Amino acid sequence: SGTIENLRKQTQSRLRNDLNRHGNIVWTGLEHLSLNTTMNRLQDLSLEQGSRIRYFTVCLKNPTRLENLIKWMQADKNKLSQLKIIVIDDESDQGSINTLKSKELRSKINGLLVNLVHGKQYNGKTFDGAPQAMNYIGYTATPYANFLNESHPKSLYPSSFIRTLQPSREYFGAKQIFGTEVLEEKVELNIIRHLEAEDVNEFKHIHKGDSIELPQNAVNSLAWFLCASSAMRLIGYKKSISMLVHTSQKQHHHSNVADAIENWLNQSDKDSILAKCKEVWGRETKQFNLDSLKNQFPEYPDLDSIRDYPSFSEIKAGILTLINQLTHIQLGEDNQPTYHSGIHLCIDNCSNNGINEENMVVRLAYPDPTMPDYPSPAPVFIVVGGSTLSRGLTIEGLVSTLFLRASNQADTLMQMGRWFGYRKTYELYPRIWMTESTQDKFKFLAQMEQELRDDLRRYMDAGADPSEYGPRILASPKVSWMRATAANRMQNAVPAQMDFSGTNAQTVVFSEKREILEHNINVTNEFLKSLGEG
Repeated sequence: SGTIENLRKQTQSRLRNDLNRHGNIVWTGLEHLSLNTTMNRLQDLSLEQGSRIRYFTVCLKNPTRLENLIKWMQADKNKLSQLKIIVIDDESDQGSINTLKSKELRSKINGLLVNLVHGKQYNGKTFDGAPQAMNYIGYTATPYANFLNESHPKSLYPSSFIRTLQPSREYFGAKQIFGTEVLEEKVELNIIRHLEAEDVNEFKHIHKGDSIELPQNAVNSLAWFLCASSAMRLIGYKKSISMLVHTSQKQHHHSNVADAIENWLNQSDKDSILAKCKEVWGRETKQFNLDSLKNQFPEYPDLDSIRDYPSFSEIKAGILTLINQLTHIQLGEDNQPTYHSGIHLCIDNCSNNGINEENMVVRLAYPDPTMPDYPSPAPVFIVVGGSTLSRGLTIEGLVSTLFLRASNQADTLMQMGRWFGYRKTYELYPRIWMTESTQDKFKFLAQMEQELRDDLRRYMDAGADPSEYGPRILASPKVSWMRATAANRMQNAVPAQMDFSGTNAQTVVFSEKREILEHNINVTNEFLKSLGEG
């Protein structure tokens, strides 16, 4: 899973909690498997017939760790023959793709995964032992590279099936947030606010360290975050609440942006902050509210159970509590993270590993929801970062996003969308600040994803073998600058053109309800009669 250790830990913890439910199976997590470990050796595992114990491990897509995993599995041929293995490749378009053109030559991680799945040694040599079963399944939200890369039998291209997973009606995805060109399926929630060219220029000065003054729309995003956090605490939300700030991938830029945020939040004039919050709260709660959600997302379940916004006077005290304390994550006497009722400012990149001089954790570290002394009220976080926030890591309770980065690769850009997900009990609160051009890119990606899903469904319903077809991936002159994925990840891509000149394409959808059809006929008749003679 992934290439980042804190994401691996998050996945390992979730699996442990989710797999161990009431029943007769006990799941045991194994970590950092290698020949050097004195614990969890393959030969020591309980693999006999009828055992209640099952084992899982989450391994980074890192060459050394994958080599160690293969060596660990092949350390005891007898034990290996007792294993039934399923390899789940999370984010299977990241790291797992062969970026070399030759079928004989493989990029490092792709080669190790192929050797793992096909039962070879880590170096590609034949191994004379095998497990009882070996299954490989890849998951990703952006499968463009998986389809366009390579498809021969010794690759990782699907050999048995390709399936699209249908998100539940509670899911806020690209189609719901950005809409598509298909009017009959249009949702497009009114939660996106635009960053202007002036905002972008001001952030360039912040990145360089020439300024610590936030542009006005960035201030608006912070003010909304304060309001939303206070309101969610007021209505009883218990879990972590977050703001994501993603303006650059450069680490020194992250520190400069964090300084600018800290400068605004720590200003001595708290009345000025409250005034800005009141202004933003009044405007935002008019632009998107419970009626808006009902009109724009009518299929969302249990709309009548969602609470509308409280008044500003009800959340004012909570805002003051938040701005009263702003720190990184503090460590307690037992060297474990402790959380206060103010704001935790996190800078999530590799340069902030470990503990700083003030005995604080600078990187993002959410409290464990299973801990008996889980913090109350709900802990609040502002997370500034780049690459580490671009894929896989869940930003919990995300209500305000300031997003300035863009990409010319569809899969990279779509993976940056940390705001996609489930927003149960805080459906009204998410907001995104981005440029209009970036919004247009995401709108195209929503259409691209929908057309790929529709294309795959034809083959799914027909029960076709994946080797018999190549999924079609949308390209458009409107966004000719955008590639589905990097050029070295699409060796098998076949360009195709469709010419619609001389055609008049229409989409016509008829309702089956008699009263609607009769109403439409009456409206049409009245319109025609109103035209008069001639």
